[in-house]
Amino acid sequence: MASCDDREFTGVQLIVAQLVEPPIIEPLQRLLDLVDDPWLVKQTAMAWADVRGLDGLAAAIERTVPPAPDTGYSAVLNQPHRLLVYARWHWAGVNIMADLHLI
Repeated sequence: MASCDDREFTGVQLIVAQLVEPPIIEPLQRLLDLVDDPWLVKQTAMAWADVRGLDGLAAAIERTVPPAPDTGYSAVLNQPHRLLVYARWHWAGVNIMADLHLI
């Protein structure tokens, strides 16, 4: 996973949000245009993960919303120090958006 800069982050604030129906089926770029709309957020849970650098992000997600999705993660750096991860977990049945703020 590419780093947005060369410094090492001390941790990751992980916010996991379930998106309301209808599920977003458009490309991920369209999702990025919509996730800040509060209407889309059905429920939000917050957890902290002590992660050194960006190499621990996948493990942090798996500890918070296990297990990892079979289809893998779609991830993009949305803005400096922020990473959005988009996936569908088999237990959820709906699209899940993980919003990671690097701290």
